[in-house]
Amino acid sequence: MLNYCDTLNIGVRSNWRLPNVNELMSISAPGAPFTYTAFFPNTPVGVYFWSSTSVIPIGLGVPNVARVFGFSGINHGQSYGNIKAGGALNYVRCVTDFP
Repeated sequence: MLNYCDTLNIGVRSNWRLPNVNELMSISAPGAPFTYTAFFPNTPVGVYFWSSTSVIPIGLGVPNVARVFGFSGINHGQSYGNIKAGGALNYVRCVTDFP
């Protein structure tokens, strides 16, 4: 997931990165369909997007969990920890700094 954003080159920008969970929430729209469809026209329903925000689970001591965020459907506005390694299949929405 990190490699995808690091190697992304769209337009004149090549400094794409995985957003933190607060940045993901900031591009969430209030009300249905919960995402800005003009910018993100094909956002799938009922899925989560990875963030760069790590979480250290109680008693584990290592940050092996990342925060994910839901944009649509029953997942809208939900954020929870998901294990980075293993079989967690979530989407990626890369961001870049302006300008």
